[in-house]
Amino acid sequence: MVVGIIGVEWYRNENWEEAWQATKGYCTGATIGMLAKLVTGITMFGVFTVSVLFM
Repeated sequence: MVVGIIGVEWYRNENWEEAWQATKGYCTGATIGMLAKLVTGITMFGVFTVSVLFM
């Protein structure tokens, strides 16, 4: 899906610099999203573990 979006950006833009900026934007967004999910997951796991330990 993401690859498709990036492909469309590169195809539509003859301006390679703009396409590259767009690609970097998508990649940065995806990375931040993944990190946020990871942090949320770790936090939830930590809360769960602590609550189990103190019960």
